[in-house]
Amino acid sequence: MVFQASPPVAAHHTNHPRNVFDVLMNIAYYISSAIIFLLIVGGIVFFIHCFVLCIQLALRKLVVFLQRVGILQALEERNKKMVLKTLPPLVKFRAHESVLYCSTCAICLEDFKDREFCQILPLCNHMFHSNCIRPWLINNLKCPNCRTSIVSLA
Repeated sequence: MVFQASPPVAAHHTNHPRNVFDVLMNIAYYISSAIIFLLIVGGIVFFIHCFVLCIQLALRKLVVFLQRVGILQALEERNKKMVLKTLPPLVKFRAHESVLYCSTCAICLEDFKDREFCQILPLCNHMFHSNCIRPWLINNLKCPNCRTSIVSLA
């Protein structure tokens, strides 16, 4: 049996570019791909930005419309009345306990009289005549002394 030598193996083909033209084409391909990718991402970001601006504009127009119709004022009044209902019950002022609280109403600047009904605000514990603080709280939900909100955020 006679063995014959096999023909020489062809040179192994590699993925390396063969000349400068191939290198430049590869660079141009990658750069153009990167530019197209950035344009697509930029377009998506721009679309999202425009969408958010449109939503904000629509909400502003809705608020203006609701203000014109008077719905927002009615809701605010309803909320204020609900807050007034959640205040702690009225207490009777007692002169011998005045060490705990101020003896003068900061709204009308009159002294508290013994057994007079007073309102103590829940978060700051300031005390006022009930007839003085209720009208104040209808217009402003903050303590007249310290400006603490009477509505707890928790």
